[in-house]
Order: sequence, then C-alpha cells, then structure tokens
Amino acid sequence: MVAEETKEMWRQFRSLNPVGDQGITTIDVPTDGNFETNHCKECTDWTTIDEPKNIEAALLKRNRIHFGQAQGTPPTISPLREKINWSASTYESELILEGDHIDSAMLSAAEKLMLTHFPRTTNLDTITAQITEAEWEGKMKVWNESRQPVQVTCTLATTTKPFPVPENYDYEDPDKPPLCEDLRNDLVQGQLQLVNYAIKHSYCYNRWSKVATFMIQKEPGKTQVHRLRVIYLYEADFNLLLGVKWRQLTHHCIDNNLLNPWRFAGLPGRDATTPVFLEELQWEISRASRRSLLRMDFDATSCYDRIIPNIANLAGRSFGQHRALCFLHAKFLEDAQYILKTS
Repeated sequence: MVAEETKEMWRQFRSLNPVGDQGITTIDVPTDGNFETNHCKECTDWTTIDEPKNIEAALLKRNRIHFGQAQGTPPTISPLREKINWSASTYESELILEGDHIDSAMLSAAEKLMLTHFPRTTNLDTITAQITEAEWEGKMKVWNESRQPVQVTCTLATTTKPFPVPENYDYEDPDKPPLCEDLRNDLVQGQLQLVNYAIKHSYCYNRWSKVATFMIQKEPGKTQVHRLRVIYLYEADFNLLLGVKWRQLTHHCIDNNLLNPWRFAGLPGRDATTPVFLEELQWEISRASRRSLLRMDFDATSCYDRIIPNIANLAGRSFGQHRALCFLHAKFLEDAQYILKTS
C-alpha cells in the first residue's frame, strides 16, 4: 500500500509540472574547456554550442570526467585492482569474504582497514542464480514500455500481454490450431532459457552490451553541461535480471537485519523524501520545544556516480549475492558500449 500511495503521489506531482522540451538542441559549456564539476558550479563564462557533433563531443567529454571521479582511489589502482577483480572472484576476494587478512606489505593501513568491512554477513550464494518463470512474468507484466529503447518493445509486447482463448475451442481435437497463448508461453520459455544460459555461463549477449544513454535537463531551461541528468536504458531482459536479483538481495538484507536501519535510498517502503520529512520534523520539534539541536548528516555527494565495480560486487557477495550473477554483471560492464541520445 505504501508503494502504491507513493507512486500515485509522484504521478500527481508530475501532472502539475509543465511539459518541457524532451530534446537537447543546445548546451552551455565553460569557455575555458574545464568540465570538472566543481569548476562548472563556479563558472561564470559560458559558451553556447548548437552543432550536433560539437554537442556530442562535449557530452562525451563531460560524462567521462563525471563518471571517472573514482579513478585514482585505492580500489582502482594497484595493488587492490589486481587482488579484487570486477567480479570479486579472485583468491584474495574469497579470503576477504571469509574474514581472513590479505598478507601484503603493499597495502596501506587505510586499505587494510577498508577490507575489514567486507567479511560475509550471511552464507555465500544465498540468492539463487536462476530466474524462474513466475519472476519473469511478474516483472514483465508491470513493465512500462514507454521507458524502453525501441529495439526491445517487441520483446515486451509478446511476453506481457496474454491472448484470449477463442470460444468453443476444442482442446481434445488433435488437429486444432495452436493457441496464441501457447505460442506466447513457448516464447517466454525460450527467452527464459536464454537468460538462464547467460547466467550459468557468464555470457553477455551483444545486444545487452549496447546501452542507450539519454541526456535530460535536471531543471527545465537550464542547459549548462553539468545540469544534465544521465539516464541509462538497458535491454528489457537484462534489466529484468538485475532488478529481480538485486531486489531479492535487498529484501534478504532487510529480513535478516544486515543493513543499517537509518538507510533510506533504495529500500522497501522508503524513498528519498523520507529523510527530508524527518529533518523538517526535527527542526519543528526543536523550535516548538525551544531546545537546541545539533545535526550531523552523512549524505555522500554524487555517491552513485562513484560506485566502483569490484567493491560493489564484493559487497554484494558479502551480503549473499550469487557469484554467477556478479560474474555476469562484471562481464556486462567490461563489454558495455554506450550510445548517446539527446532526444
């Protein structure tokens, strides 16, 4: 009920906003060519770009800088980069998950301290690797086709919409024509087998590796390059795989009290507005009671832009994610090709 009410609330909010231009025909970039986030926030001299090729080049440059902010941190350089690969499947990764220390004089005290936070908190591979038919159909039936790339809408249409059975259909007749619903079920089974094959053999299909990257304005009318939001659209079946399995992992952590109860992002029954509401309540209580209040907020800036694959999969495995899913996730990230779209 909470999720449905929240969804309806945001739907009403969106209906109140004026519909803006969905395409990007011009962007403003710093005249000196420095696309660093901190520099863009303080920049006062902007140049407008309106040629498509120049817009594409500027956006690619900005995205490489923005999503490469974690480069140079310990997990991205030697020796941790070699000791913990993207799938968190090395010998050293297994030692860390079992709570053993890595005997290496090359690691700093800070790096060793960080690794002490990754021993497994539950049995390894608690989450099952394979996708079931119920999980597949349950997710596909609630999918929003308008949010998918053009090349996957056929896949969604053929797996989400059941076909009616004709009147007076004779199930006993051996010469009866096959039902459309039977054909749809066969198609679902085929797609399900393809996904489970990819999981079992850590194989990333070529179509999965092509990611549509959409750029939209965070605030209507503001075209500065650092005020554009990046939206990634994956293939429907791969997106389903990530959504189902990492959702199971989240619920497993919640059910077994493996996460800090004061986390709000991405957890069942919580959303980003909850901390803001609680903060307002705290300030109002402080004002009404005439008592002093000291707050300490630990909200990492752009934390989702600095997620490092090897650390993310190591953390996932420590909470029970199946190693085969981490293998496939890492393989996808290694093969991903990002196609930029501005409209």
